[in-house]
Amino acid sequence: VGTAGSTEIKFGAGVTPATTTDSSQQIVWDNSNNEFDIAADGTYHVLATLVLSVGGSTLTTIRIKKGSDVMNLYAAHGVHSAEDPEEVTIQSVFTCDSGDSINVTFEDDGSTATNLERGSSVLVKRLF
Repeated sequence: VGTAGSTEIKFGAGVTPATTTDSSQQIVWDNSNNEFDIAADGTYHVLATLVLSVGGSTLTTIRIKKGSDVMNLYAAHGVHSAEDPEEVTIQSVFTCDSGDSINVTFEDDGSTATNLERGSSVLVKRLF
């Protein structure tokens, strides 16, 4: 639980993901903090597919977070420039209250720059 070090980067930094809503119970992308803002209590499914480019071998950690609480994390062993870029997928299902926010982050071990590439996506949907 909590946030990572200074190398943690939120998905969406520098891009504007598409947001689809059909009622007042919305999931809205917030450009100011690169998070999905939740407007309805419920159970949510988050599916993140990140296409990462690295300059060398690194241990990249991907996190799905509700606010600053880590709901799931994956240490992507073997992300390497020989397989550059590499696609990594992570998912989680958890409850949210109205006013919560969801974000996806990635960070490297500090020795190699990790960059988010085209084709990356985060799907957030309310199950019930």
